[in-house]
Amino acid sequence: MPESQFDWDPENYERARPAYPEALFDALWAYLDPAARAQPRTIEVGPGTGQATQALLARGARVTAVELGPRLAAFLAQKFSAQPNVSVVNAAFEDASLPLQAWDLVCSATAYHWISAATRMSKPHSLLTAGGVLAVIDTIQV
Repeated sequence: MPESQFDWDPENYERARPAYPEALFDALWAYLDPAARAQPRTIEVGPGTGQATQALLARGARVTAVELGPRLAAFLAQKFSAQPNVSVVNAAFEDASLPLQAWDLVCSATAYHWISAATRMSKPHSLLTAGGVLAVIDTIQV
């Protein structure tokens, strides 16, 4: 994904981007291993300005947000600066150095189509614990 496509103006992107329905995350939590539901170790791929991040945190997730755009990453880090359960990595998901087999959830909301086809399944597979969940949230935008 070209960095400038969504990275140019995070403040306006934040204002224009709708939130995701709470029921979506309720349904997602049902797929998590019961032992992980209280505080799932989560990688969020392409969080943008954090619409899904907020919902993940509200459910207790510890989120490592992997954001390609440097402006979006800075905006996200500032937005959640008081939240100890968020860390922001400014990198392409394909290139991000993340601990292997250490994550309960890899989640991407309306961004996974930008990930290279060669790593869409292999990278999450290497990152997730046994029984971990890859959640790809996609929307049809009009």
